[in-house]
Amino acid sequence: MTRLRRGVAAGLGVPLLAYAGWLYYASHYDPAIRNNTFVGGTESQLRERFGEPVTEGTGYRVLGYHVPLALPTGRIRTVVFYPRGWFPPEGGTLWVWLVEHDGEWICFESCWFGAGVTF
Repeated sequence: MTRLRRGVAAGLGVPLLAYAGWLYYASHYDPAIRNNTFVGGTESQLRERFGEPVTEGTGYRVLGYHVPLALPTGRIRTVVFYPRGWFPPEGGTLWVWLVEHDGEWICFESCWFGAGVTF
């Protein structure tokens, strides 16, 4: 193997090993559910990051058995994304609950769960 090929192989090997290590960590130690990671974010920020949602609905749609004790005042929407990519919260499903505040939709609750998690 030439010196150039060895350098290229080593240069590619380090990032691939780091990514493999991260995948191992994420699959064994990272939580499969992340709550309220996006609280305070705007709908436009979420759409910019995750693209168009797969579902949108008016009102508060319950996820599983979770029923909040109190909801914010104002109009509420439930938006669901399927984030795609290599790093969480990409992959899995992201539920976001938005409340209208001064003409803008703001996240007041969110729940991301990885593939295989059921409610």
